[in-house]
Amino acid sequence: RRVAIVLATATLILILFPCLELDPRYPDASKGLSVLLVTALFWVTEVMPLSVSSLLPMALYPLFGIVKASSLAGHFFSGASFLLIAGFFLGFAIERWNLHTRFVHFMLSKVGGRVELYMAAFMLCTWLLSMWISNTAAMLCILPMVKSFQESIDDRHSRFQSGMLLAIGYSATIGGLSTPVGTPTNGVFMMLFQDFWPEQQEFSFATFCVLALPLSAALLVAAYLIACATFVWTSSEKVVIDADAFLQRQQMGKVSFEEMVVLVDLCCLMLLWFTASRIDQFPGWKHWLGLTAL
Repeated sequence: RRVAIVLATATLILILFPCLELDPRYPDASKGLSVLLVTALFWVTEVMPLSVSSLLPMALYPLFGIVKASSLAGHFFSGASFLLIAGFFLGFAIERWNLHTRFVHFMLSKVGGRVELYMAAFMLCTWLLSMWISNTAAMLCILPMVKSFQESIDDRHSRFQSGMLLAIGYSATIGGLSTPVGTPTNGVFMMLFQDFWPEQQEFSFATFCVLALPLSAALLVAAYLIACATFVWTSSEKVVIDADAFLQRQQMGKVSFEEMVVLVDLCCLMLLWFTASRIDQFPGWKHWLGLTAL
């Protein structure tokens, strides 16, 4: 029934909105608006997977004569799109072989017994992970260990447990600001920068990180201090945790071959991303290979 309602609404939008004249200078504006509304409707209702709904403009724009399919394909399959695809594949590999779990366990085993340090370690791990995989994937990776950690905290401190989840969620969002692959909007920005200012020097991966990373780090520190001030330092009772029991539940075996392969791939990919374009006197490997137009 929900699918039928969504389809009927989308059909009405596609029939009625193109009849409107929003701007005489742009006769296809109303058609573009109708496609935008239908795409948003499919996203909000989730009658189809989001990835499938995202392809609706690819079919509807040429159908309504808004833009040619050949021109539209260049935007859907641009360099920024493949940059995001590479980030998604990297995230899948990290999740598949539990490399994130080993990383988080290593960080937590190095901190002391104070709850502020454990919160800082969780937030830092989430922040670092969300630089290379999506915010949602980073949270899904961290959440099982967070729940296990919270089992070592007395139920009287439910307010702290809720605040800790909130702080870690903010860490995932903040980490996504740091790199072009951290969140899709960063890649879209790089693509738009190239479209609007083609005469300017390329906005490279390294340039983006140099500008965004300090802001992201400052926001992370601010979020940590606010979380500690709100849920730890002003708490009427000291939050006590059984750190030994938590770490014992999270014992890790030896590093597997697959984990080593994913880690090496991650390091190589990061190196290639950062060195692709000019960095000061270094021209970048794209210049050496004659790929500066990409």
